[in-house]
Amino acid sequence: MRQPDSGHPRVISHQEAAAIAAEVRHLMRSGYESLAWERLRALHPADMGAILTALPRASRDSLLRVMGPDSVA
Repeated sequence: MRQPDSGHPRVISHQEAAAIAAEVRHLMRSGYESLAWERLRALHPADMGAILTALPRASRDSLLRVMGPDSVA
């Protein structure tokens, strides 16, 4: 059975996930939490979760605050 299109791209490769994680870490270190969230929100939820768990705890907590409770499930 085919899954309905959620508007998110399909799960990305490990290499692409690593590149996005590095980009998000750089944005977070530079103080651009909102831009980091914009980068993540276009991803498939599984990819977003994998990248969030790869972030250092302080960065992850900061990003989760920017995301807000409606985005965190």
